[in-house]
Amino acid sequence: MNSISQVFAVGDIHGCNSLLKKIHKKILNKSEKVMGNKILIYLGDYIDRGSNVRETIDTIINFKPRNFKCVFLRGNHDQMLLDFVNNKRNSLGTWLYNGGAATLISYCGSTITNKLNNSSSREQLIRETLVKSLPSDHLKFFNDLQFSYTWKDYFFVHAGINPNRPLNNQRKIDMIWTRAPEFLASDQHFEKIIVHGHTPNEIVEEKSNRINLDTGAVYPELGKLSCMFINTKENRREFFSIKGS
Repeated sequence: MNSISQVFAVGDIHGCNSLLKKIHKKILNKSEKVMGNKILIYLGDYIDRGSNVRETIDTIINFKPRNFKCVFLRGNHDQMLLDFVNNKRNSLGTWLYNGGAATLISYCGSTITNKLNNSSSREQLIRETLVKSLPSDHLKFFNDLQFSYTWKDYFFVHAGINPNRPLNNQRKIDMIWTRAPEFLASDQHFEKIIVHGHTPNEIVEEKSNRINLDTGAVYPELGKLSCMFINTKENRREFFSIKGS
C-alpha cells in the first residue's frame, strides 16, 4: 500500500464488544477526513474472559472501513482455541485455566457448563459442540491470524519477542506468550520498536524500545481498551483509550 497516512493499533479485546465498537468509532472519527490509505492492526486476544466473544468476532469481521488495510495478529488465547479445535493434547485444561469457558459459553450457550464440570470425560463432546457452533467465517478468521506485522520502524506482535533472536527469526511461542524480563525489563535498542499487548498495565507503556497497548479491557480494576495512532504526515504518535462503564 502506497501513501499510508494513518496507522492504528488496538490492544487486547477479550470479548469486550462494547469497548471495541467505541474504539472503532474513534478510529472512524480520526480517519474520515484524512486522505490516503490507512492500516489498522489488532494485537490479538479477541476472545476469553469477556462475555461477548461471538459478538466481538462478528464486529471485527464486519468492520471494513474504506481505504483501510486491516491486520489481525494472533494472541495466545486465540491459539488456545485453535489448539483445542485441532485436538491438541491437554489443550482443554490449559484453555479453561486461562478463561476459555467464557468463549465456549458465548458460542455454545450456557448448557455447555454442565459438560465443562465434567470436562475430563466429555472433552470430545465439548469439542464437537464448539466446532458445530463456530461459524465458518469465525473459524477462518482464527486460522488466518498472523504472528507479526512490520511497518517502517515498528514490529507489531501480540506478546513480545526474544531479544536474542533477529526479528525475522522469532519463535511463535515467544511472539504469543512471552513475559520474559529479558524483553519486558530490557532497555536495549531492538531492531524496531516493538508494539505489543498481552501483559495488562494500568496505562499504555511507552518506552524507547517497546509500546504495550494492553490496558486490561476485561478487568474491572483496569477496564480500558487502548489504541495507538500514528499520523504519518506529521510523524506524530498518540494514544487513546475507552473505559468500560
